[in-house]
Amino acid sequence: MRTFAINTLGCKVNQYESQQIRELLEQLGLNHRENTDKADLVVINTCCVTHTASAKSRKYIRKAQKLSPGAVIIACGCLPTVQIDEFSLFDENIRVVADRRYLAAELTKIVNGKADSPHQPLLGPITAFKGHTRAFLKIQDGCDGRCSYCIIPKTRPIVHSKPPEAVLQEARALVKAGHKEIVVTGVFLGAFGQPTVRRSHWPNQRNDKLPELLEDLAQIPNLARIRLSSLEPADVTERLLDAFCRYRNIMPHLHLSLQSGSDAVLKRMCRQYRAEDFA
Repeated sequence: MRTFAINTLGCKVNQYESQQIRELLEQLGLNHRENTDKADLVVINTCCVTHTASAKSRKYIRKAQKLSPGAVIIACGCLPTVQIDEFSLFDENIRVVADRRYLAAELTKIVNGKADSPHQPLLGPITAFKGHTRAFLKIQDGCDGRCSYCIIPKTRPIVHSKPPEAVLQEARALVKAGHKEIVVTGVFLGAFGQPTVRRSHWPNQRNDKLPELLEDLAQIPNLARIRLSSLEPADVTERLLDAFCRYRNIMPHLHLSLQSGSDAVLKRMCRQYRAEDFA
């Protein structure tokens, strides 16, 4: 086994994790290929946040089987965590990794024939976001909000954040690799540093840990631009806006999610805000 390819569907978090997979496989001695039909190992990092995303994930798997009949195909990401039965319809060369905690070990075993150590290896921090000028940096994962329409708490139920120093170290490595712009991302970015996304369980029902981290990131030499992925209205605190004003390299752009303009609908959705929060 000499080469690999990765097909990624879905959000910035998935795209970041595909970079983690790429670095692991390169460390194991494989060479990256852009085209699936030229790879010995094909990783499909799936998404299932919508029916369309699930259908595209299945399409990518079937395409990989057709183009690379002799390749080992890994299906990972969100789809296997909730729709494992679907994979019984595919051929035996599909290896499904439903638990992300075992993905690094499975990849290592496939490439080397065995895991490098008795301890489960994990996907590590990235040193570059290859193929892109702008780098994504995941600092938070998981959601336990259980909004009535959303599948994410089933696919990523464990809420956790990277330690701030680990984030800063990874950001410095990305800048050293030539990335002048970093997009800070997470499944529920506003919950960075918190054990839950439910604000009612936060001290004072607010979170200053995200702006504190941004202020530290903004002081990294040669980091020209910092952007944030999606937030909710309650995440936009005075402390966060102060950070935007103090540091010119934090881009003055906010993407706020508004699922409905009806308070009744938002309540049925179990969202943590109301329409007036956008006024």
